[in-house]
Parts: sequence; C-alpha cells; structure tokens
Amino acid sequence: DEVVLVTFKFLTELVLNRQNRVRFDTWYINGLIVFKETAKYAVQLLQLWDCFRSKRITGDPYKAKWKHIQQICQLYLNMIAGNYVNFAICEYYNDSIFTQLSQLVLTTVSIQNYKDLAAYEKVDRASYQVVLHFFTNHLELLFLKFENNLIEAVLTLLINGMSGPTFEVQSDCCSCINHFNEFVLEKLQSTTL
Repeated sequence: DEVVLVTFKFLTELVLNRQNRVRFDTWYINGLIVFKETAKYAVQLLQLWDCFRSKRITGDPYKAKWKHIQQICQLYLNMIAGNYVNFAICEYYNDSIFTQLSQLVLTTVSIQNYKDLAAYEKVDRASYQVVLHFFTNHLELLFLKFENNLIEAVLTLLINGMSGPTFEVQSDCCSCINHFNEFVLEKLQSTTL
C-alpha cells in the first residue's frame, strides 16, 4: 500500500505545473509525453486495484483507502489542469489514454459509498473538484466514450453531493449539473436547427 501511495505522490509531483514550471506549450510533444507516460502508470495501478472496488480494508480506512483516492484525485487534477497538454491531440490520433484515465478516475470516485466519502472532508472535496473540472472542460467525452452506467453513477454522486455537508461541495455539484444541462440543451438546439 505504501509503495503505491508513494508512486502516486511521485507521479502527482511530476505533473504538477506550479507556476508553469513545466514549460511546454500545449502543442509541444514533450508535454504530451509527460502526460501519456504518467497516465499509463496511473491507469495500470487503477486497473490492478480495480478502482478500489475490491480492496479489503484492514486497520485505518483513511490510510488503507481514502488517502490513496485523495492522491489519485490530486494526480488527475494536476494532469488535466496543468495546461501543458491539448487533449484534442489524443482524440485526433485515436489515442484512448485520456479517456481510459478519466473513466477509471471517475469510476473510482463514483463507486464509493457517499456517506463514507463525505466523512473525509479533504477526500470529498478533491473528488468533487475532479468531477467539476471534468464537467467544465471535457463534458463531450462523457457522452462520446463513457458507458451509461458510469454516467448514471457520476450523476448520482452529484445528486448526493448537493445535500453534502459543505458549501463548496454543494456548489461544485450545482455547477456540474448546470454544465451538464447547458451541454444537453445546446446539443438539442443544434440538432433541431
């Protein structure tokens, strides 16, 4: 467990673009390489742990499970919010690594018991920040590449979060639902014209 956590922490620090220290333009190949290699490791670890679905918890639940999920959320946020990768490149070249990573991270977050998740405020907040960033910037991918049961699980997570214990989580959930509704309405209007 500790080796996996340290690996996630290393990958998180590797892709952290604090004050643009990773000085790549969004169309520069090195930024894409950093993303792809980091994403490959993250995808493999999440697949091995089956998105924490089958993980048996012995001892402290935070150290055994929730600390890892918080680190995964931070890793994903650093990767997609670092502004050094244009994800349209992945789609253009039919590279599915961003889709795989997004599906696994959102699965990891959405399959957790909501009450258990809400008990750990930092993990809860990080989970909803991931969903908010995804809904704000990559919502079209949800409709193009995600299975219906995962979409339903994410929407259920958002509905549960709207009655969450903190204003920040409630606000993030409302923003996500708003982005979702605007996207659907825009697509419906464009097809009727």
